[in-house]
Amino acid sequence: MNVLITGGNGYIGGRLANYLSRFETNKLFLSSRKNINFYNKKIKSRKINWNNTNDILNSCSNMDVVIHLAGMNAQTCLKYPDEAKIFNVQNTLNLFESATRYNIKKFIFLSSIHVYGDNLVSKINEDCLKKPVGPYAHTKSLAEDKLLKLNEKSKLDLFLLRLSNVFGPPRNNLSECWSLVFNDFTNQAMRTGNILVKSNGTQMRDFMTMTDFCRSINHIISNFDSSIKYNIFNIGGNKTLKISDVANIIKSRSKRFLKNVKINYASSVSNNNEIVFDYDISRFFSTDFKLKKDFTEELDELLQYVKNNF
Repeated sequence: MNVLITGGNGYIGGRLANYLSRFETNKLFLSSRKNINFYNKKIKSRKINWNNTNDILNSCSNMDVVIHLAGMNAQTCLKYPDEAKIFNVQNTLNLFESATRYNIKKFIFLSSIHVYGDNLVSKINEDCLKKPVGPYAHTKSLAEDKLLKLNEKSKLDLFLLRLSNVFGPPRNNLSECWSLVFNDFTNQAMRTGNILVKSNGTQMRDFMTMTDFCRSINHIISNFDSSIKYNIFNIGGNKTLKISDVANIIKSRSKRFLKNVKINYASSVSNNNEIVFDYDISRFFSTDFKLKKDFTEELDELLQYVKNNF
């Protein structure tokens, strides 16, 4: 099976390529704006000039599956909102057109939990109203809407994945992953002995191990077909934590490396109201997917990675 992964040298793309390359039936083609050195015969580079429409429209030739991870992150979208619309929306639509032209079997688009809004509370499932805030979430939401419209006339299987928050060690030191909560706190703890929480720590988030995310993609590639009646899936770890809980877990797990880690908060807790948040991934579970990676094991691997590389 020929699989094209856009954004193949990024944090998620790098880990995903390593994972999928374990399976004999997969032959991977990665696109990236940076040079890709995987030293793996099953992983090849496929250059896509995202500034050239014709190049994008021909990018899916000889592919069976497209996993579209490439896109501008939240910080870059905020700085360049007009460019974000082109890259995150128009380039995505051009890639989908290429997938349709070359009769791709599956097109997987990585969206985000942020299409539902910020500071989420209560139960969030795929039927909840989208309330995107900021150019990153807006472009993800707009790309979703346009893909669903285009898919009405397409024969390929389209899957839109609204990912929560992943964590785990990157493939290499070049990955831009250290602003993510778990990765950031781990990096701070191991390098300085301190964790600065830039809030009061009461915000709730769903977290998923990177290993289980990679497994979820393989599950879609290997087991999903036209009998799956949904296009949209929440993807998460079924584990909701306060940001303060994350800091305390990292403090506890880092004891085998450090005597003590201090946690500091940028602001104090203003009230004691309990926040309820449930990122509902039951739809994805209904496809016989099960989470398997031990949460603390992934964290320990992340701690070890930081110790060995920084």
